[in-house]
Amino acid sequence: MYLQPGRMCMFHAPKGAYNLGHVGWAFSITGTSQWICGSTEEVDTGTILVPPGPMSNDESWYKIGTFAECRAAFGRQMTVNGKVYHDAGYYETYKCITTKWSHVSDAWNTAQIMLTSGFAALGNNCLWKAVMIMSHYDPTWVAPYIDDGATDPPTLYYDALIGFEGAQSVCTAPQPACV
Repeated sequence: MYLQPGRMCMFHAPKGAYNLGHVGWAFSITGTSQWICGSTEEVDTGTILVPPGPMSNDESWYKIGTFAECRAAFGRQMTVNGKVYHDAGYYETYKCITTKWSHVSDAWNTAQIMLTSGFAALGNNCLWKAVMIMSHYDPTWVAPYIDDGATDPPTLYYDALIGFEGAQSVCTAPQPACV
């Protein structure tokens, strides 16, 4: 199978996780205008361990749509089954990079595992999941630290992203202004 360059992004909520930061992820579906994006929000105050199970256990979510729709999903309030996963404006910025390769199926398979793998404050957290998905999308991607992000503060990791374009504002405007 011929692999092409792609695009991937990390979305940043600097006030998340007691001001250590929080991140989400997105990657393009090569050859289309579609993207897959998501995050593990884990909004229950003080919960440091959630066992694997349905996405609702740890407030994980994903969306398939255009990049503008992904930006809007991060920028606007996210409510799933009546539960607010994040408020409008929680995610403030994102950074993207054009990748050498785009292993879409590997990244999607990894995302599906990450979305149901539970949550652990140290280890199986938002940043670790984003790094796993992104490194499966492009295995040649050089992460800012020589590790998987499991114990790094998300804001420090986001600020140190190598080769990414400058931070852009996430769209918080009402529909359809973001799209």
